[in-house]
Amino acid sequence: MKKIEFNIINLKHFSFSNNIINEILTLKLKKKHINRWRSLISILSRIKIKKNKGNILRIKLKKNKNSYICFIENKYKNLNLNFIIKNVKININNLLNNLYFNLSNKNEIKKIILKYIKYKFIGGLKLKLSGRLTKRYRADKAVYLMKTKGRLRDINSSYKNLHMAKYRGYTNSNIEYSLYVSKRRIGAYAVKGWMMGL
Repeated sequence: MKKIEFNIINLKHFSFSNNIINEILTLKLKKKHINRWRSLISILSRIKIKKNKGNILRIKLKKNKNSYICFIENKYKNLNLNFIIKNVKININNLLNNLYFNLSNKNEIKKIILKYIKYKFIGGLKLKLSGRLTKRYRADKAVYLMKTKGRLRDINSSYKNLHMAKYRGYTNSNIEYSLYVSKRRIGAYAVKGWMMGL
């Protein structure tokens, strides 16, 4: 007998899951007379993308090193404690106070933990429709539509120069990919989606 474990997640909005977005699009496109472009834009308009302001510190460092060197994010290439202790000779108590401030209050500890959790927000979304999606019931050529919102670049590797591990050797850890296939009277079509975490 195999033990099965169910992890139930309570989502506040459908935009936090790439699978739900693709499923909504596939159900919408099953209708007889549907405007493909409008349905694609209507879903993308409901998704809120956060603009990352933390990248500005590292970008500005290239131009003005003296004024922005005081930031801890710019002092050390990697904010992992093991990396700093091995490579930089510094007092650990002073380092912890500089990095994590005063940890006497429990509410402050929770805020700091939530701050350093990765991929809390949506950084970008890309949707691609392909297949028999013509309005009339006839065997026309396949239709290809693609729309993006935000960006799909990894911030840690592209801006902060940090090494990011990849899944299966080629897929990025910050991108969620999903594919939904469905059928209409004319033929089959597919909805692909890429979502980037921030």
